[in-house]
Amino acid sequence: MNKNRAKLVENNRLATDMNQLVFEVIGSPDWNFEEGQFVMVEKMIDEELVRRAYSVSSVSDDLPMMELTVKRIEGGLMSNYLCDLQSGDVVDFTGPHGVFGWRKGKQTNKVLVAIGCGLAPLKSILLKYIQKDDLTTKLFFGCRYADQVPYDELFSKLQDNYKNFEYFPCISRPDKDCKYCGRVGEVIEEVDLDYGNSDFFLCGNEEMIKQMIDLIIGKGGKKENIYHENIFPKLKMK
Repeated sequence: MNKNRAKLVENNRLATDMNQLVFEVIGSPDWNFEEGQFVMVEKMIDEELVRRAYSVSSVSDDLPMMELTVKRIEGGLMSNYLCDLQSGDVVDFTGPHGVFGWRKGKQTNKVLVAIGCGLAPLKSILLKYIQKDDLTTKLFFGCRYADQVPYDELFSKLQDNYKNFEYFPCISRPDKDCKYCGRVGEVIEEVDLDYGNSDFFLCGNEEMIKQMIDLIIGKGGKKENIYHENIFPKLKMK
């Protein structure tokens, strides 16, 4: 697959361990992606070619501007390289990759569930389709601490502006009173959902996705209405 290039325009700190990187795609005027897809960033670091996947967190309408949401990982070669980029720096990437996206869903009720940087593709999908009046959407995002919630102001404003959207930031280790305290699965169980007539879009680690699949099916959800990026070969829906 051909390599593409992007120049950093903004590097904004979103949370204690997460950055929003806004790039301009250069030299590829026809490059495009579908909301929910990811790119593979490449860089020679310490004489090693490092490749890492990052979901695009902006919408295709914004091109040539492209946004990545990157979690800084202690000792992580690529995450630290990206989070330390300065305006004007250029990165190489391939893609888009993946088939995760809203177009696969059939129900008008949409439930988006994410932890960590799993929020990135769901943010992209949500911003693309939130104005569709025939859809009802709920976004659940789980993290340990309140200062680890990215885009909180954005999602809160969207909830104020769109009556068909609800936002649930789930804090598992709150240091003060919070509206939705507990792991994301615990909060979801307290919310009235139409499991049998909803599409579920999941993005996180393998353990979280497996737990959510078990919860959804156990509540009457249909496995054909559950979607996640197919990167866990051992993960099967019973």
